Amino acid sequence: MDNKFYSLTILGGSEPMIQQYAVNSILSCNEETYQYGLLLTVEQAHALVLSRNQSLKASGRIELGGGVIEKLIQSFAGSPYITPENYEETLHRLIDIFYSFKSDTWESVSDDQLIEFMKDAFDGSCRGCLELLELLAQKCDEWNRGEISSLPAEKAQDILASIMYVISLARKEQSAPAGFDADESDSAADIVQQDSVPVSQLFERGLVCVQKKLFSCHMLQRRILKNIFNTPNVFYRSTIAGGISGFFKLYSPQFSAHEIHITADYPVCLGRPELEGVEFIEEYLSRIDAENAFCRLFDSMTVHRLLLELSPDYAQLPVNVFEPVLLAA
Repeated sequence: MDNKFYSLTILGGSEPMIQQYAVNSILSCNEETYQYGLLLTVEQAHALVLSRNQSLKASGRIELGGGVIEKLIQSFAGSPYITPENYEETLHRLIDIFYSFKSDTWESVSDDQLIEFMKDAFDGSCRGCLELLELLAQKCDEWNRGEISSLPAEKAQDILASIMYVISLARKEQSAPAGFDADESDSAADIVQQDSVPVSQLFERGLVCVQKKLFSCHMLQRRILKNIFNTPNVFYRSTIAGGISGFFKLYSPQFSAHEIHITADYPVCLGRPELEGVEFIEEYLSRIDAENAFCRLFDSMTVHRLLLELSPDYAQLPVNVFEPVLLAA
């Protein structure tokens, strides 16, 4: 085998055989990663083993050979976000992220399954942003609260979507920094890469935005209920009172900020807002508020008779109350 790919050099007489085996296992990956222009030296391989050992010590785990490092190299080498310049540093951080996930959160999940999830997230939503992957590991651990059970992959994906949503809110609520190419279509990963602010700070800013919007929604719901149009349509009041209150009860800015948790059965005239999370509720309530204020300009019994003519069962159907009133006005 051409020695440009790997070397079986003993680093020193005091080097434990198991550590040397790990180093040589890592170096053997050079044969596969060579096609991507990615190669590790003996010193770099040794440094990766030291990083792995530190992570194992911190998590109280034991691992023989190159193990996880080899699998990370084999899985991530083909990523479009890894270059010869960031290769070693990326591997160091991926090792740390892997064991952050593995400790408690995904204890019973196989290494291969976890690495596959990490790779999909890294190349997908994170677009090569390690800070996002690190924040995801932190939030997954917080969600699991140290319990010795595995976090479902679907929930981890939801938490990642929540993180992205919160960060995107931070972007919308602040003016673009100098040199930032503002675009509503930018993903959270794009925002992170273009903004010099650390991901954790962007996330905290986003959470502040979420809380402000939640307060606004609470006030808006209260105003609507205080002046709600008198109609026998069961979906009208039940959605504004029960449905929206259900959202407030179930909503979790930390772990599911992009979700609404409710069906929002009452159909507003302009249609269902194409938004997520608290933004959906904010826009949905704003539309209901406008429709409610308009309907209150008319006698409720007159409106009732109008709607009965259109549909005798309207009171039990998810129909919009506002539009017929507007058309008949």
